[in-house]
Amino acid sequence: MVSFNPSHMWKQLWYQISTSIGLRPYGSDNYLDRKIKSMFGKRGLHCVPTESDGLVFEGIRDGSKSFAAPEVVHLDLTNRCNLDCIACWCHSPLLAEMAMPDDLRNKILPFNVITDLIDDLIQMGGTHQIKLGGGGEPTMHPHFRDILAYIKRKDSNIELDVNTNFTLLDEKLIALMIDLEVDLLTVSLWAGTPTVYARTHPNKTEETFKRLVDRLKALAQLKRNGRPRISIHNVIMNLNYHDVEAMLELALDIGADEITYVLIDPVAGKTEHLLLNHEERLALIKSLKRFRRRMDPYDKYVDPRTGHSIKVTNCIELLRRLSQSATEKGFYDKKAVDMIPCYIGWIYARIMADGSVVPCCKGHRLVMGNLHKLRFNEIWHCAKYSRFRYNGLTLKRSNPYYSVMGNDLTKQTGCYNCDNLMHNLVMHRKILSQTSISKWVGFELYYRICKRL
Repeated sequence: MVSFNPSHMWKQLWYQISTSIGLRPYGSDNYLDRKIKSMFGKRGLHCVPTESDGLVFEGIRDGSKSFAAPEVVHLDLTNRCNLDCIACWCHSPLLAEMAMPDDLRNKILPFNVITDLIDDLIQMGGTHQIKLGGGGEPTMHPHFRDILAYIKRKDSNIELDVNTNFTLLDEKLIALMIDLEVDLLTVSLWAGTPTVYARTHPNKTEETFKRLVDRLKALAQLKRNGRPRISIHNVIMNLNYHDVEAMLELALDIGADEITYVLIDPVAGKTEHLLLNHEERLALIKSLKRFRRRMDPYDKYVDPRTGHSIKVTNCIELLRRLSQSATEKGFYDKKAVDMIPCYIGWIYARIMADGSVVPCCKGHRLVMGNLHKLRFNEIWHCAKYSRFRYNGLTLKRSNPYYSVMGNDLTKQTGCYNCDNLMHNLVMHRKILSQTSISKWVGFELYYRICKRL
């Protein structure tokens, strides 16, 4: 059990924080506590702390400092992309004058900046996953192969996740990923059928989709020791909501390990017409509940026809979002984000293609520093980052401090569509499971009521 003993400098702050979020030591791990943990575990809720979490807990009880590198680091290798996905924040043809300008579109994170970053992360310790993705297609980086090799050779224990549209992966690149033991390929498809793929990717055709599927099936047969895992990522809108069951069937047919559904995050005045209306929202809920009946507590779905299984990574969260009428206006997480503190300043960082270090997926306007001017460890420990962490524990997301979050400055805050909510939920459960079983039980009951499922 984590021992909480704050330094004298932060005693008063720590008392306020611990009172509000339950970060206080409790007695021994007694029989009742063990039974509750076992019960939650059977429901897939027991988030067991890792070795590196101890330093995260230490930082959280300090209130603003971090004593290890972020657990997850997201690298935007480049903003260049060969697709024009219809709901993309950067490259959608619907954006018109709001599309990413050419100078920013052509940004590439230099190889030497990337290697310096990796060196810093390894020296600092604590990073267990690096995601390659961002504003463009990562495989278009001129040193993409060298980046893969550098990360895996520097520390093979770091999980490497490549977020790709998969259209540019040839046999040689696939073979390299298998040889380097890349851990995860997150493939953005947005469709279960060729027709829907062409509709959601205007500059591609149904033939593109068919080639992608054939190549993914081949990869599933070639991977070694279960690597790379294949995760199919689908952004849901009114152009493809009726395809969600076909998406699941396709992922099973490919031999994918995971499938994820997320709702479109609209750009005001440009892509809002892609939001689900009332009837579409209810129809999607029915579709999701049909296959949710065949999911176990750990989100594994078993195909009744073949017996094959796949993990549906966020079905419960998607249903929570869909249960709210505000979803039809593009607001998904307004209640959820203020139920718990924001821990993201200790566990996550995003590096953008221009070298900017930002604290979360939606924080591209809240820049902590730039890797062209400072090393990552200097930025990570700067006063601005400390302020962000402190605010995450003490402020509501409606505070003006968060007004720069997200894609639309006219909205109160982009935090109300939080792409890091699951990271925060996992960390909150870990903390409560170590500090206050009663508060953990209360949180799960209240959170489930808020889901209204």
